Amino acid sequence: MSRRQPTRIAKRIALAAASTAAAAGAVTAGLIAAVTHTADATAQTTGTTTSTSTPDGTSTSPSRSTGSSSSGVGWGSANLEQQRGRREQRLMSATYISRAWSCTVRLVVEDGRALSAAAEDLTALLGRVDEIASRFRPDSALSIANARAGRPTPVPRLLVELVGVALGAAVVTDGAVDPTVGLAMQRIGYDRDIDAIEEDAPALPPRRSLRRWQHVRLNREGGLLTVPVGTALDLGATCKAHIADRAAAQLSSRYGTAVLVELGGDLAVAGERPDGWCIRVAEREGSDGQLVLVRHGGLVTSTTTVRRWTRGGQGMHHIVDPRTGAPVDGPWRTASVAAPTALAANIASTAALVLGADAVAWLEAHGRAARLVARGGSVHTTAGWPVTRKLAAA
Repeated sequence: MSRRQPTRIAKRIALAAASTAAAAGAVTAGLIAAVTHTADATAQTTGTTTSTSTPDGTSTSPSRSTGSSSSGVGWGSANLEQQRGRREQRLMSATYISRAWSCTVRLVVEDGRALSAAAEDLTALLGRVDEIASRFRPDSALSIANARAGRPTPVPRLLVELVGVALGAAVVTDGAVDPTVGLAMQRIGYDRDIDAIEEDAPALPPRRSLRRWQHVRLNREGGLLTVPVGTALDLGATCKAHIADRAAAQLSSRYGTAVLVELGGDLAVAGERPDGWCIRVAEREGSDGQLVLVRHGGLVTSTTTVRRWTRGGQGMHHIVDPRTGAPVDGPWRTASVAAPTALAANIASTAALVLGADAVAWLEAHGRAARLVARGGSVHTTAGWPVTRKLAAA
């Protein structure tokens, strides 16, 4: 997380007609939205940020049926002519874009009248999380607990919540997603904000933690956290997604409107929006990707192609295998996952990169719709992920 605060909200708010929505009723489970108009993507989920631009493509055939995938996320196809005919009937939506935690923050509200207040609330929440859970702030509650490893440390309720979420991820993945990788992250060079990492400093051999998530002691009632000696907690694998879920749900309920919150590739939606949200799934901002419609739930992309640096001439990245203490080095370079929440999607996308050759079996066993990109660029999808349908040229 970065210490930089988001820029002033009044200067970052942009109102726009809701031309990004799909046609009402044109949502079908399992279909991809191949849209020809560049304004038809509400957001993009990538490894680090969002973008409103979309690649050129061909329009899919419209469908009148509705439904959701087994993953808990609704998918759909969009027909551009239907969209154009319904735009004037829609509320004016609004988008707020800023930066926090070294990533792009994106908030979209269906009712633009709620944007200013919702953006202020989101900014305040991100600030509180940074003060409490940043590994790069020596005064954060997490850093203090890490420094007091082996001793019970009083921590705020919000940190109790975040650590509990991280430990839950470790249980679900049998340790593939483990918060006790803080020292391993430091050894490979990720010991400060990503923008401040020194390029090609001397390398230290990776070292896995001798103690794992099972040794973390969290007294939820008493608000006490004991970090195991010889470890440090890093909540990066789950914190962004959980806060995206939390913010989307709270803002939608508070202001009575559909909401999309995206924090550096972790995207959550909440509230009633029958048309869905048109999202581009890609590895990098501005790169080609796949258009999908999300009606509810979360959509997350984890990738080893960004947040990279070098140590001793060797490439490093931010996704660490807890079993080795080294950056993951498996067959997949990117994993995008849809799930009932952004947190569940993020847990699965991170686990997929760590599990490597076992990822597909794990994803399918857990009912996660996923799109995996191999090192060479080939794409593999699991059950529930929408398949792109191309139309023959007229």
